[in-house]
Amino acid sequence: MATGKLPSKEAGVLRGHEGAVLAVRFNSDGNYCLSCGKDRSLRLWNPYKLLPIKSYSGHAREVRDVAVSKDNAKLSSCGGDRQLFYWDVSTGRIIRKFRGHDSEVNSVKFNEYGAAIVSGGYDKTVRAWDCRSHSIEPIQKIDTFADSVTSVVLTSTEIIAGSVDGTIRTFDIRVGREVVDTLGQSVTCISLSNDGNCLLAGCLDSNLRLLDRSSGELLQQYQGHTNKSYKMDSCLTNDDAHIVGGSEDGRIFFWDLVDPALVSSFKAHTSVVAKLAVAGFPLSPQAWACCRSLRKEGPSLWAEPFVQHQIFGFRRSVTAVTRHPVAPVKNGYSISNRRTSLLMASQSRSEPDFGNNVEDDESGDEYDDEDNSGQVMFEENVEIIMRAAMNLFRKYSSKGIRAIREISPPAISTELIAFGVKGTLCVAFLWVFRAILEIFCSMATYVFAGLLVLRLAWSVVASSQPRDPSWSADGN
Repeated sequence: MATGKLPSKEAGVLRGHEGAVLAVRFNSDGNYCLSCGKDRSLRLWNPYKLLPIKSYSGHAREVRDVAVSKDNAKLSSCGGDRQLFYWDVSTGRIIRKFRGHDSEVNSVKFNEYGAAIVSGGYDKTVRAWDCRSHSIEPIQKIDTFADSVTSVVLTSTEIIAGSVDGTIRTFDIRVGREVVDTLGQSVTCISLSNDGNCLLAGCLDSNLRLLDRSSGELLQQYQGHTNKSYKMDSCLTNDDAHIVGGSEDGRIFFWDLVDPALVSSFKAHTSVVAKLAVAGFPLSPQAWACCRSLRKEGPSLWAEPFVQHQIFGFRRSVTAVTRHPVAPVKNGYSISNRRTSLLMASQSRSEPDFGNNVEDDESGDEYDDEDNSGQVMFEENVEIIMRAAMNLFRKYSSKGIRAIREISPPAISTELIAFGVKGTLCVAFLWVFRAILEIFCSMATYVFAGLLVLRLAWSVVASSQPRDPSWSADGN
């Protein structure tokens, strides 16, 4: 996308929201877009005719993010009511409400086949939900984060999440491996390049960082904008030629991907905008933006002029961007601290030592697999038992927290309820463990007593047997 093709003219405004618009997303083919906001509704729009198509209502609090399945038949939304809604697009019916998060939900995404939803929230967790099941419980919970999860991205085999704790964590769902990139600054947004080789991260130190996904290497940093207080999205254009981001001072910035020089910036707002979705069409570049608090009309459509680079129309600054899904893609381009963990066990990023130098050991000791097979099997069984116990604890503690939360007054915090429920479960677990130990000790006592009785009976029988007089001590 050449500099002259970058969007800089407002083409229209979509009106209909009754409150601040917090997110806007294109559908998979780019023919429609969805917006959501503080009026607790989602709205489907035709961006070419600037017409509303349908409205979806059901959330009890603000809607913070929305996602569309690849076949454009289903929607998923999340927000301040700690629930995920699974919608049918055509009828507007709520198919299912997924419950499990203990606080507000920030981000939601469909997987490649639309069969699962992944979400991240203020409760420091990423959770996966099965759309095909009738259960409202998560099928997977990842709670290795130290702070709020702000953004989630999915590939065919991985879940990638950014957090306020300054890390980007990649979870390989095939082998159960976790890779952690530590950036040292709170991450507010992550997005993938079109070829999937690079990851763009927006941080609260007013820097955008481009990382190599395979190695975790910091490829480039982009500066010039202001981002110190708000969650602002950023992304790559559809040809991977430019980086697009917003700023708290009301400007939209475009950087060159390879050379981090600022290509252009446009004064569009005076304060903060929640989301900006940048879309590059095959014929004409366009972009969508929505305001955080002042503008209630809905997203604004930006189109290409061939003369100026000034964007007019908004009174708030830009905090989020995303790209149109069907524009042409160009490949060809090619510091974080990264650590890898397998099954939640910390492991170095460097190549592991597989014992290739054993034969050079002068001590002559040999490694015997058979001697260690029993120990390995025992350790695996213990690990399986521990995992099962932890899963049961998490499952029932989550159910207990939700049940107590529903009947407790709002003045009691969720953290206090969680502490009480988990403490009660721990006491119950210790009581059950004590009862099991008493049973085993009683059984062991009976077994030991039985062995003593058998030993005594054997001694009596042996002593009562007549001794052979032909046997003597000298064997003659």
